[in-house]
Amino acid sequence: MNETVQDLQAARDILVDHWCPTGLQDTQGNVCIVGALNKVIFGEAHFGVRTAEEELLERRARSMNALREHLPNPRSQLSSWNDHKSTEHQDVLNLFDKALADLGGL
Repeated sequence: MNETVQDLQAARDILVDHWCPTGLQDTQGNVCIVGALNKVIFGEAHFGVRTAEEELLERRARSMNALREHLPNPRSQLSSWNDHKSTEHQDVLNLFDKALADLGGL
């Protein structure tokens, strides 16, 4: 299994029970799509981009691009789509499932 598939699966696993529809992380520790990827790749939802290693930033970018391809509008930002009032929890999980299936991870 490739690293992107592993990262997406781990982030999806977090989001199953800990998704939040707004912001990177809420006070209960729930996270959005980007927050889940950050937790998996950087170890925390909030991180300093300037302090992140280039390799980790590229790793996150690969996962984000794999997800973005399956957004209704691929030019949308993941965080904006996650936070949109019409986006529901199941929509987020379905997005991960589509990306994982496309990468051969399901």
